[in-house]
Amino acid sequence: QVEGAGRGANVEVEEARSEAREAREAAEQLSEKVGQLEEEVERLRGEIVESERQVREMEEEKEALNRTVEDLQESNQGLNDTLEQLPDLVARDEDLNQRLDAESRERMEEMERANEELRATVERLGAALKEV
Repeated sequence: QVEGAGRGANVEVEEARSEAREAREAAEQLSEKVGQLEEEVERLRGEIVESERQVREMEEEKEALNRTVEDLQESNQGLNDTLEQLPDLVARDEDLNQRLDAESRERMEEMERANEELRATVERLGAALKEV
C-alpha cells in the first residue's frame, strides 16, 4: 500500500509540476500578449494624437477658407454694386460727350466766323493799301 500511495503521490506531484509548467507557460504567453497589447495601445494613442492634430489643422484651414469666402462675397457685392451703377455712369458719359460735341461744334463755328471776319478784314486792308 505504501508503494502504491508513493506512486500515487509521485503521479500527483508530476501532474502538479506539469500543471505548474503549463501555468507558467500560459502566464508567459499572457505576459507577452499583454506587452503586445500595451504596444498596440501606445501606437493607437499616437495615431489618436496625430488624428487630433490633423483635425485641428483642418479646422484652421476651414476657418481660413470661410474668411476667404466672406472676403470674396464682399468683393462680389462691391462688383455687383458697380455693375448696377454702370448704366447710370454710361448714360452720364454719353450726356457729357454730347454736350462736349455740341460745345466743340459751337466753338468751331465761332472760329470759322472769326476766321471769315479776319479774311474779310485782311481783304479790306489789302484793298485799302492798294488804293494808297
